[in-house]
Amino acid sequence: LTGSLAMDNAKSGDDLDLMIVTKSHTLWLTRLFIIPLFRIFFKTRFPQKQQPQNNDAICLNLWLDTQSLTVPPSKQNLYIAHEVLQIKPIFNRGTTYEHFILNNSWSSSYLANAYKSITLKFTPLPQDTNQDFFLSVFIRLLSLLNFLSFKLQYFYMKPKITREYVTLHSAYFHPRDLSSKISRHLKQRYT
Repeated sequence: LTGSLAMDNAKSGDDLDLMIVTKSHTLWLTRLFIIPLFRIFFKTRFPQKQQPQNNDAICLNLWLDTQSLTVPPSKQNLYIAHEVLQIKPIFNRGTTYEHFILNNSWSSSYLANAYKSITLKFTPLPQDTNQDFFLSVFIRLLSLLNFLSFKLQYFYMKPKITREYVTLHSAYFHPRDLSSKISRHLKQRYT
């Protein structure tokens, strides 16, 4: 859970922002199945729709696979550090949340106390185990299918992309650049 609801700061009618983290090389395959299911069972936010249609809708606006848990350097700023550290895990398989926070230790340079408070609760993370031969072959097959799924979905999305950040291992569907807006506001206020 991300955004205003994760901070207990949501207003009536705000959408519900969710971050989905998948195993490495499965993001676009997972997305291919999850989006239709969410649209069948929940009110979801559609791309480029204005706010009135989005009231109380689920917004799947952040997709990562475990290979890309670190926020890209171009997005690392005070606003994003706040967003990273406010995330509330709803389902946390295999210490994914802990790995996400630790992979974004850069956020401690902006919000040291918040980062420390969160990471103090972590227990030592288990070490990765070696994969057997059949599992590694299966992962290679998944990787190929995921790549084809990425190409298909990216081809569909490309005409609609504005400021979104989309790669094979991550998708940040945030068309408004709130980071720059908030940074400008803080500079004006405190300089």
